[in-house]
Amino acid sequence: MATTKRLGPTWKQFEKAADGFRRASASALLCAGSLILTTLAVGSTPAAAQSAFDESRNPPLDNQLRSRLSQRRATGPASLEADQIDYDASSERVSASGDVRIYYGDRVLRADRVTYDGKRNEIRAFGNIRLVNPDGSVVAADNAVFDSELRNGLIQGARAVLSQGRGRFAAVEGRRVDGRYTSLSKAVYSPCAVCEDNPTPLWSIRARRIVQDEQTRDITYEDATFEVLGVPVAYLPFFRHADPSVRRRSGFLVPTYLQTDALGDAVKLPYYMALSPNRDLTITPFVATEELPVLELEYRAWEDFGKFTLGGSATHSDDPLEAGFRGHLYGAGLFDIGNGFDAGYSVMIASDDTYLRRYDYSSIDRTTSRLFVERFGEQGFGVAEGVYYQSFREEDFTGNIPVVLPNVEFEQSYDAGYVGGDFTIGANALALSRDVGRDVHRLSAEARWDRLTTTSSGVVFDLGASVRGDAYYVADDPNFDEEFVGRVLPMAKLEISYPLGLSTQNADHVVSPILQGVYTPYGGNLDEIPNEDSIN
Repeated sequence: MATTKRLGPTWKQFEKAADGFRRASASALLCAGSLILTTLAVGSTPAAAQSAFDESRNPPLDNQLRSRLSQRRATGPASLEADQIDYDASSERVSASGDVRIYYGDRVLRADRVTYDGKRNEIRAFGNIRLVNPDGSVVAADNAVFDSELRNGLIQGARAVLSQGRGRFAAVEGRRVDGRYTSLSKAVYSPCAVCEDNPTPLWSIRARRIVQDEQTRDITYEDATFEVLGVPVAYLPFFRHADPSVRRRSGFLVPTYLQTDALGDAVKLPYYMALSPNRDLTITPFVATEELPVLELEYRAWEDFGKFTLGGSATHSDDPLEAGFRGHLYGAGLFDIGNGFDAGYSVMIASDDTYLRRYDYSSIDRTTSRLFVERFGEQGFGVAEGVYYQSFREEDFTGNIPVVLPNVEFEQSYDAGYVGGDFTIGANALALSRDVGRDVHRLSAEARWDRLTTTSSGVVFDLGASVRGDAYYVADDPNFDEEFVGRVLPMAKLEISYPLGLSTQNADHVVSPILQGVYTPYGGNLDEIPNEDSIN
């Protein structure tokens, strides 16, 4: 006589874990917004498979429940859970129905109804089938046939969601091979989330066959057609990219097409090289119909002491007016050099005035490149830097643009003690050098006292005084003598304000009448001192 019973009395402890295992794998990512056909790992998700998964029921699986579920699976080769189980000893056939769950190692099979044929060593599943793989990916189907280890099988109406919802497949038929490969026939893949209101993904790949290798984490396509908003745009007989769980891998990136009057038709084909977990290099050939080829390079690194990027491009012009090397250099970096000090750089320079715009790199007409060492604290800061300016404006003459080397600035504040307020001292050393025209050297020092007081009625008094001394040396300018010129600038101030505030439902409003008085014996520059700090 057949028996009916519920196996696994401790299932209740792990029910949430099994649900979470499926749910975590079916979560969707929003589409990246551009066609990413690359051997790099990119966030992914398909289109036709979206409606097959109930993603509203997919919370993450926490590590504690995952550990408890693994311990349960380790107690035997396989576990079967169902509302009803019937066993026919003569045919060695088991039939289970009602929320059926089969556990084998790290694989979980769920279905409405399952039969197991002991003589054939075969499992048949029907209705709402979910096969959860060790990597968290989920295969769904209408009907399926598996071996007893859930490693091989034939799946009808296959749909799949990759680990962490990074990609979706849908297919007429699928096969599981060696517990490693998922082979889908007449299939579609997309990284874009779709729903009933928007059933067409931004982009997708349709193929005669799609194979996912869970070991190498590659996805391979045969007879692949690329679609954007459901419209075919390209075809490849064979195509492969990394599984979206792979964060980075060497390979070609998405080509870029440009069309301008200066370049004509142009194409960039980047090749990405993952040199190590914290370093990479991108090499990009840039070919245009109206210009000679350009080679772009970009190197990036993230070290324990800091991170930096350095890149650029180079070409050779055959234009008689621009003959020779042309290119540009860019990058930025920040490094911890100890004792609270940071060092770094930012650079953007080009070989000539038109290069950045001509090759569509940037439309800026002035650039600033900087090399610095700095330290910032709660009470003050110190900076030493060199600055190089480059202008691409027709009215700017390169020889008149100064190079700042060095610019050293220091400032530190202290409690003013019984006087109240803050006492601040600072110093600055600056050198401006030009290829043509005036060079200026300046040394400045300043002492400043500030005290802010608020009365019980809300009146604010800001009292302060300072004294500053400057020493200048000017060279290569016939309008100024080549000698040191100094000045001392004392100053005292008193500012009285009365802030009035009003709060409404959506905003705070402050009106503050201010009365200010400032005294200094004189103002402006002396005739012997050039104005390098501002333009009237």
